[in-house]
Amino acid sequence: MVNSQNCSAANYNKPAYFGMVVLGLSSALFMDDFALGACLIALSVIFYPFDATIKWSKKSATQKILVIGHLIVAIALIAYSLFIIVQLCMTH
Repeated sequence: MVNSQNCSAANYNKPAYFGMVVLGLSSALFMDDFALGACLIALSVIFYPFDATIKWSKKSATQKILVIGHLIVAIALIAYSLFIIVQLCMTH
């Protein structure tokens, strides 16, 4: 028997996750707002699209690569945003 609460969560988690990632990347790349892009990408982990009850050691390589890549992009955007802020503060 399938829990209806888990089905409804699975129905919106994937679109919300990928939507926030796309919005964050487009914000960073096309609007040059790296801080907003970093925040959106980092917060999109809330809508983790895979089954969170499975332990990390049991997850497929694709899921692991996606999560690690997600974290690398979020950390890189945050670091770049901080670099820009420091540069702006030093020039004024």
